[in-house]
Amino acid sequence: MRPVGPPHFVRPSAPQMPRRGGPIQKRRIEHVKKVIVVASGKGGLAYLTWTFFGPSIPTLMGLQHSDDPHLTSAGALIPIINHGVPTMSMGYLVPRPPPDSTEFEDVLIIDMPPGTGDVPLTLGQLVVVDGAVIVSTPQDVALTDVRRGISMFEKISVPITGLILNQASFLCPSCNTAHELFGTLANASRLGIPLLAQLPLVGGVSWGGDRGIPYVLEGKHGGAKDGSAGEMWRDAMNDAASKIWGLVHS
Repeated sequence: MRPVGPPHFVRPSAPQMPRRGGPIQKRRIEHVKKVIVVASGKGGLAYLTWTFFGPSIPTLMGLQHSDDPHLTSAGALIPIINHGVPTMSMGYLVPRPPPDSTEFEDVLIIDMPPGTGDVPLTLGQLVVVDGAVIVSTPQDVALTDVRRGISMFEKISVPITGLILNQASFLCPSCNTAHELFGTLANASRLGIPLLAQLPLVGGVSWGGDRGIPYVLEGKHGGAKDGSAGEMWRDAMNDAASKIWGLVHS
């Protein structure tokens, strides 16, 4: 049986943990041009495109029955690809039941764990992070945690790319009226960061995640049952992705 965890190998110039003697200089991740983190200060993130990190990624991307990742000659893990998206996840590094590339990545997106603890702090201190996308629902109790997350990123000099409001409204299927169930845009505007997208509540997002097919890949035909809300969701997410892509390549 394959042991738990990544393979053991000696890697040159390993990063050092920050010490009291002074700050450690940040460095770039090999074979990655840009790094974007997605965080909320708590849980409930929505996913974008490109490469991800997180234990649920194999299920969300339809890769829960994939083979183990291959290794480069240096012992590094090669991302597993589905839907044209290279992925990496802790879910690939734990033992799984038997199932029934080395190119540069333009953007590495890291799905941060909840909270403002050791993982985001260490990442921000050791790695050059080109931007942070904040995802939150619009109610005040969620935005309170978001403010702490923004403050943390500012302290470790990680630029804030912008905010995506998840479940920003419910679009009535009979009258096409948007109802703000969890708070208003005014709540989020007080954060003082750019608004990238407002995503309506859409059932197909959950359904697609359970099937391993990202909602953005369903297309208008696949998400027809969601009606105008589905179109609004896709348009808003595509617009947000375009803004982020433009920022990291500016």
